Amino acid sequence: KSMRNKPLPSGEVVLFPDGNDKTESTKPPIIRLRNVSKSFGTGAGRIEALHEVSLDITPGVVFGVMGLSGAGKSTLIRCINMLERPDSGTVEVAGQELTRLSGQELMVARRRIGMIFQHFNLLSSRTVAGNIAFPLEIAGVSKEQIKTRVNELLDLVGLSGRADAYPTQLSGGQKQRVGIARALANEPDVLLSDEATSALDPETTLQVLHLLRDINRRMGLTIVMITHELSVIREICDQVAVIDDGRLVEVGDTSQVFTHPKSQMARRLLKGQMEAEIPPFLLERENGPGQRLVKLTFLGEVAERPIMAELVRKLPVTPNILYGRIDRVQDQPWGTLIVELAGEPTAVEAALSYLTQAGVRVESLGNSQEML
Repeated sequence: KSMRNKPLPSGEVVLFPDGNDKTESTKPPIIRLRNVSKSFGTGAGRIEALHEVSLDITPGVVFGVMGLSGAGKSTLIRCINMLERPDSGTVEVAGQELTRLSGQELMVARRRIGMIFQHFNLLSSRTVAGNIAFPLEIAGVSKEQIKTRVNELLDLVGLSGRADAYPTQLSGGQKQRVGIARALANEPDVLLSDEATSALDPETTLQVLHLLRDINRRMGLTIVMITHELSVIREICDQVAVIDDGRLVEVGDTSQVFTHPKSQMARRLLKGQMEAEIPPFLLERENGPGQRLVKLTFLGEVAERPIMAELVRKLPVTPNILYGRIDRVQDQPWGTLIVELAGEPTAVEAALSYLTQAGVRVESLGNSQEML
C-alpha cells in the first residue's frame, strides 16, 4: 500500500493510507477527495471547517467518520454531495469530478448520491409511497416505473403495508426506513448518512443499522456514515476516518482503529470504549527479573484460541491474569488481558515471543512501557 506520514499539530506522526486501508483492492475509489478545504465566515470570525482533507473510499464498504462535535464531520459529508462547495480541492464520486460541475449537471450528478438525515426530512403532505416516489418524479421517471420501484423499495425496507400512511402515523424507526427507501429510489452509487440514527432509541437504532448493512451486502452499495455514536461505527462500519479540528488524522479498518488507535484524537474518542481501565496500582508494580506485567490484545481468530492454555503447556511460565475483557468489533471477537508472567527470565521472554508470533499484540506495562 502507498503510505505517507501525516504530521499532526501536536507533532505526533500517524501513518495512514493515501487510499483505502481495508484491502489491497485494485478497484478505483468510488469517492476521492483531494486537498478539500472549506471555511465559513470572514475576517476574525472565519472558521476553517475542513483543512486539506484527502481521502479515498473503496466501492462496497460501509465507511464511518468520527470526531468531536464541530470537528467538521457534517461539512465533510455535505462537500461529498456538494451541498457545500469546497473553497479548494476536488471531490470525485463514481469517476465524476463534482467540483467541476454547476447548475443542471450537478443536479443530475446528485441523483447518484442518496442521502438520509437525522430528522428524516419527510414531506408531511405526502404518503409513504409519495415520499419515496418524489425523487423519481423529479427525475422524470414514468408513473408505471415509479409504482414498480416504490413497491420494490417498500418491500426492501419492510414497509409494504404502510404505503398509504402519512409521516405523522409512523414511528421514528419507520420514518427513517422511508428516508432510506427514498434515498435509494434513483439507484445511487453512494448512500450518505448524516447522524441518521441519533434521534432513535437503541433498539430501533440497531434495527436500522442491520437494514443498512443488509442493503450494503445485497446491493454492494457504498455507505458513508457520519455519527457521534461510536457504537454505530463499531457495529456496522468496515472502515473509519477520524477527523479533528477539520483535519483528517487517522484512517483504517474499524477493528484496527478501535483496538490500536494511533492518533491522539482517536485514543481520546475511544477512551473507555475499548481500552482496558488499568488500575494505577498495577502500573506501579515492579517488573523484576523473571517477572513481566503485560497487556495482551487479541483480535479475530486468535481471540477464539485457548492461547494462554497453549502457552502454559509449551513454556515453564506462570501467568497471573489480573484483568480480562472480551467484546466484538463488527463481526470480529476482540479481547484484552492484563497478565503478570512469572518464570525464568529466558522462559518469560520466550513466552512473550510466542504470544507475538501467535498474533497477540503485546504491550509491556509497569516500569517498562515499550511495545514488544
